[in-house]
Amino acid sequence: MRMVQSGIGLRTDVFPQENLSYIFILDFAFDYVYISALTAIKLSLLILYHRIFVDKPTRIGARILGGIILAWLISNIFLTTFQCIPIARIWSNGPGGCIDTTSFILAAAIPNIITDAAILCLPMTSVWKLHAAVAYRASITFMFLLGGFVTCTSIYRAVLLSTNSTDDVDTYAASKAYTWSIVEVSAGIISACLPTLRPIVRKLTHRFDSTITPSSRTGYQNSAWGPTTNISTPKPRREVGDSSTEPEFNFSDQYPLNSIRAETTWELSVQPAPGNHSSRESFA
Repeated sequence: MRMVQSGIGLRTDVFPQENLSYIFILDFAFDYVYISALTAIKLSLLILYHRIFVDKPTRIGARILGGIILAWLISNIFLTTFQCIPIARIWSNGPGGCIDTTSFILAAAIPNIITDAAILCLPMTSVWKLHAAVAYRASITFMFLLGGFVTCTSIYRAVLLSTNSTDDVDTYAASKAYTWSIVEVSAGIISACLPTLRPIVRKLTHRFDSTITPSSRTGYQNSAWGPTTNISTPKPRREVGDSSTEPEFNFSDQYPLNSIRAETTWELSVQPAPGNHSSRESFA
């Protein structure tokens, strides 16, 4: 917004040249915001993957990608800070020198694009190993692949910056690169939030919902997270041969079907008494 107020986007012949130094200062600050925002978005997605996918390859891949992205952040902060020596040479025409602009742009953009693609591909194997309908897995895959738009914007932004990196400042062409930088970050935030919007999608369409048959002890109910069961008065644990019963207890809560696991454990203990061959069996 400050760049627009200072004339960014105007043609060179009408751009106020006295604002050029201020534009360079804002650009210097913008670089830090841009790389920090992209890093935060990517790390948040990798943390999400690490939490919801339990298979070891996906978790190891998330950790490796996280380390690469942190290294990319540190290296870009270093390059941004010391792209010119002295640093004031970035926004002034004083003595000193700067690194090649095109090389600087490519050094930052290429790893950014590669990590974008890697983050998109990382969960695909785990998704297609799910024991679910093909349409269900395809919908999850499509949700993750919507983040491919971010990769496309990264590529387009890199092309704009590399083709416009000349000694003569073109404030009109530079405004396009700034615009697509903002689009890239904004699209990244939206893509990172898409998995959390799944309950809304399931509320609007029940195509992939599971169904259960209500019984005297189990109720069926829909919630924002999909089908749930209303569980009440669970059967108390008792031992074979024990006529005493544990106190009845009631509770009512909602449980998402995709988080319910039914387990049956049989325990058999034999304790023969001296002089006889009777045994005591207990079941849990």
